[in-house]
Amino acid sequence: MKEAKLKQLNFLKEIKTFMKAQELLSKKEKENFKIEEILERIKKLEEILTQKFAPKEGERKTKIKEKIIELLERHKKLTSSQLSKFLGLSRTRCNEYFRELTREGITEGVVINRKKYYKLVKK
Repeated sequence: MKEAKLKQLNFLKEIKTFMKAQELLSKKEKENFKIEEILERIKKLEEILTQKFAPKEGERKTKIKEKIIELLERHKKLTSSQLSKFLGLSRTRCNEYFRELTREGITEGVVINRKKYYKLVKK
């Protein structure tokens, strides 16, 4: 009889330990959920603030980017020097436009014989 009671007590202790562990896990899950919820709110706020305060592209800049895309569609690849001759802008400014278009995922740079050519990214 004593052995049966000891087994029951041990079993009850194991159940209590399991229940405590489960309770702790559920607390952790709730904390993680709260953290994820806070992170989501922060991301939404960041998007809203970016939309409100980010500098908007000017009309001229947009038109120049469209021209660059048209030229790349026609000529397949261009250097900053070639683009500057087409647009009548400085080579440095054309380089800046190419870098912006690359950051936006529209163009990519390819080095051929020490010259950097830009071409449209295939989609």
